[in-house]
Amino acid sequence: MKRPQKILTLGSAALLSASLLVGCGNTTQNQAPAQNDATQGAGDATAAATGTTQDAATPDATGASPSDTASATDSASPSDSASPTSSASGSASPSGSASGAAVNGGQAAALAAVDSALARHQGGDVVEIDYDRRADKFEVDLIADGNAHQVTVDATGKDVQEDRADGRADEDDVAELRAAAVGAKDAIKRVFESAESESGTKVLDEASLDEDDDVVRWEVELDIDNRDKEYTVNVQDGSVTAR
Repeated sequence: MKRPQKILTLGSAALLSASLLVGCGNTTQNQAPAQNDATQGAGDATAAATGTTQDAATPDATGASPSDTASATDSASPSDSASPTSSASGSASPSGSASGAAVNGGQAAALAAVDSALARHQGGDVVEIDYDRRADKFEVDLIADGNAHQVTVDATGKDVQEDRADGRADEDDVAELRAAAVGAKDAIKRVFESAESESGTKVLDEASLDEDDDVVRWEVELDIDNRDKEYTVNVQDGSVTAR
């Protein structure tokens, strides 16, 4: 009766060992696929991360290439702004006031005063014009139809303030006018042109037709920044001589 029990015990032991071996094999096999799955999952995650990085770095992923962004040249260049020459070209040049063209008693005003006086006496001739700086007015002496007149004009030369008759003209003045081919306006213009090189504001003091040593000439005096400058004008050819 004891022998069969021993055989049964040995068989049970062999069966148990076989079961253990089988169980260990299954565990190893189960662990391997799981490990492979984990490795594969990590690879997929890496690939996904890499793909995301490539998509973000690739211009096609966003549809905007570097050329689509605004470049520095798109901004306004310095040439688009107003240049200093636009403001500097629109300003008045100093030569306007220096030549006496835009001031009371200046060249333009003196010529206008002659015209205003002669407009009152058609066909007349000016023998003298004076600018009174204190009163700020011109006094124009002229001869028309053998009669003398004195016309007072404002400092701009445009508005006549007084027109006074002075009776019959002096015979010497009439003779001087007959000898002069250059009139008052032309003499004044030539003197101001001759004085252009002089710096300062130029104002007419007087211009008068005179005879000196049997020579008829225009005597013109300018005030240049409170300095008197005298000139003579040849009544035949208009030449100017500074005195």
